[in-house]
Amino acid sequence: MKSLLTPTLPGLLVLAILSASEPLLAIDYTWNGGSGQWTESAKWTPNGIPSSGDKATINGGTVNIPQEGAGIAELILTGGIIEGPGDLTVATAMDWHAGADLRGTGTTTIAPAATLTFEGDGNRGLHNRTLQINGTFLVDAEGTFWLQSGAIVHAGSPAVIELRADSVWNHNYGTGPTVTLAGSLSKTAGGGSASFSNFIPNLDNLSVECSSGSLVFPSGVTGNGSFHAGTGARITFPTNTSLVDSSFTGAGVVEFTGGELYLDGSFTSENVELHGATLYGTHILQGEWKWLSNDLRGDGLTTIGTGATLRLQGTGDRAIHNRTLQVNGSFIDEGTGTLWLQSGCSVQTGLNGTITLPGSLSWNHNYGTSPTVTNLGTIEKTGGGAVNL
Repeated sequence: MKSLLTPTLPGLLVLAILSASEPLLAIDYTWNGGSGQWTESAKWTPNGIPSSGDKATINGGTVNIPQEGAGIAELILTGGIIEGPGDLTVATAMDWHAGADLRGTGTTTIAPAATLTFEGDGNRGLHNRTLQINGTFLVDAEGTFWLQSGAIVHAGSPAVIELRADSVWNHNYGTGPTVTLAGSLSKTAGGGSASFSNFIPNLDNLSVECSSGSLVFPSGVTGNGSFHAGTGARITFPTNTSLVDSSFTGAGVVEFTGGELYLDGSFTSENVELHGATLYGTHILQGEWKWLSNDLRGDGLTTIGTGATLRLQGTGDRAIHNRTLQVNGSFIDEGTGTLWLQSGCSVQTGLNGTITLPGSLSWNHNYGTSPTVTNLGTIEKTGGGAVNL
């Protein structure tokens, strides 16, 4: 006769299956302060080493990520420094408070299902470390995000970066940062400006949207993307910028206010103002464009596409130097200054192109090879006053 206390083989199998199916409980670890390795169990309370299913809170001190790396579900960084050669992967959430830094040569990765949030106004820094954003990055705090000593920020194509405060990404120490942004970047709150200063972001088909205040790129950008400025909002490029095959939409303004603007490819606009930038490159302009100041230069070709309009507006002189302006759509000269045609430039209308001269104006030449003006479409004078060509 079997004892009632003796487990049978089927019973043991059931217990094993039930044990294996029960999830391990997450442990909430807190760093004890001071300097040490992530893998030093005595540096954490409770005693142990945080792993990929746990939560870790660091309020101060220096935590070194060893070469073999580490993973964590949730990370609360209210102070102190995370550094070292190892990689750290955050699976669900990271709160990064002002006054805390990420340093070292490793990579901190925000996983696709994770959210990195800047908490608390003030500054924080990324020094000589890579921040890989594959999930969501919410900037809920004013202050400066310092990118120092060769820091790298890379946002993958599914990444979402949302600026919900007037904040600055900046650099002023050591090797300049490398910042590559794909996915989406938006400014959704704060009536002032958010800016990316003293480095040149590389845009990889980035979707950019500003619906509140202004988004400024003081050092310019390279790459391509779509730029949407909502009602009352502005996206500003104050200096050298190089773009390919991009679009500009919205009821707000996208403005290029200085430096050299290189556009190569096809560009669609609802709201672009060329206001201080000198335009270079070979490009087709579609939609609505305003030329408010400065020049068109270089040996490239500016084509106003069929159905598109380039409006020359405002006071002051402008010039076309050594390039071709091909009008297949509409070029309307509403300016009050002189349009100088210099250095062998060419202006020509296509079969469906129209140059409209609504008021008193002057087109002139006094430098370099004489210009060529060819009309295969229409040149019309629609208003009073004299036109001097």
